[in-house]
Amino acid sequence: METAVAQKFDIVQAPIEDHLESEENAVEQEKARIKAEAEQKERARIEARFERLWSIGMSMAGGMYRLPWNPEGMALPEALIKTCTDEQFESFSSRLNEEVEKENSRKAEADRQEALRPDKEKIPRLCS
Repeated sequence: METAVAQKFDIVQAPIEDHLESEENAVEQEKARIKAEAEQKERARIEARFERLWSIGMSMAGGMYRLPWNPEGMALPEALIKTCTDEQFESFSSRLNEEVEKENSRKAEADRQEALRPDKEKIPRLCS
């Protein structure tokens, strides 16, 4: 009698277990999809940061992003670009843009001064 009851129980239980396993697999697949989507979003966020630095004129030197005309000035380690908050990155970017604007103004003034110099001063003296 117990065997007959167990068999009936198995007959009823099997479809339920199959359904639950199917649901569990669906949940695991969804978790994996969500995780992959989050990882892709993070990679895109970091890549956008690198592109922003490159567009400003920074380049990589010794594991640090630096401005080419001021290698000892503002620098940002590559690892920090990946881990800093958006607010921290925006703050750094703002300061960086100010530095770029100062350098552009300095170059424009130097060009203006060069244009004002008399032509004879622009020619290097070969014989003195």
